[in-house]
Amino acid sequence: MPRSEPRRTDKTTVIGWQGFTITTPEDWTIGAIGGDRAEGYLRIDGTDMPRMELKWFERKGGVGIEEVVGNYLKELLRKRKRRDPEVRTKRDTRILGRRRGGRQQLESFHWTDGQRQAHGAAWVCAHCDRVSIVQVLGKADEDLEERARELLLSVADHPQDGWVTWATYGLQCEVPEEFVLDGQKLMAGLLDLNFKLETEQIAIMRWGMADVALGGKDLRTWAQKELANRLKGWDCTYEELEYNGHAAIAVTGAPEMLQARVRRFVLHCLRKPYGSNVRCLIWHCEPGKKLYAVECIVDDSRLELPAEVCRRLICHS
Repeated sequence: MPRSEPRRTDKTTVIGWQGFTITTPEDWTIGAIGGDRAEGYLRIDGTDMPRMELKWFERKGGVGIEEVVGNYLKELLRKRKRRDPEVRTKRDTRILGRRRGGRQQLESFHWTDGQRQAHGAAWVCAHCDRVSIVQVLGKADEDLEERARELLLSVADHPQDGWVTWATYGLQCEVPEEFVLDGQKLMAGLLDLNFKLETEQIAIMRWGMADVALGGKDLRTWAQKELANRLKGWDCTYEELEYNGHAAIAVTGAPEMLQARVRRFVLHCLRKPYGSNVRCLIWHCEPGKKLYAVECIVDDSRLELPAEVCRRLICHS
């Protein structure tokens, strides 16, 4: 029986999470996430089945990549139940050859259980010593090797310029590397990514179906209501303006409470930053039919950061 080909499309998208970026077909999306930058898991689903899995962790001691791959394949065998198909594994498949980029101690592998198969690779990041295990999944009868090679080569596991790309469900933005993900909502009508660095915060939000979200309100009225709970305790002003051809609202604020102002003074005397400035921009992207908001709480020394985060957010092609 001839081997089938996985469905191909020329259109691609970028998926970015916890320092990883992967170029995938446009209709692939994040299916599951877990963990943090130090250790975690990411699954990317196609329209028919899970298509990629990424696992990562910080290497401790002198753990070699051969041991990592060996343990990973042993775990596959251990999970097999008595009546499940036999799992066959192969190591050192050299699917990536010598094209390692910033990867060290790379070893590739393949496995199949008669129904599914995977081509994968494990390596150590040359920049941060983080271990990555990445595999591309397919049906057992698919001619998967070339597609898997393309996808594995597209994986970048470390930001190069101090900015981390976060991209999913059509939202693509960048955040300084020192800010860590503090929470997320990934829903059909709202994407909300929240990042934190001590007392400073960045929130990036996108609402789908802008006209429905607005509910007949003008942008300023909607923004004041939508942000009311988020900006409780801040003395804010709202200004209507235009941003990259879009109707927009700029929000500027300072703490209302005396305690926050005192804390800011004390930390600045100690030469420590304190998030005492709200800078928020909300805009209506009519070509994309979406609403965006970049909300930053930053120190006096970082007042230019909100504009740079906005500049690095792609709201429509």
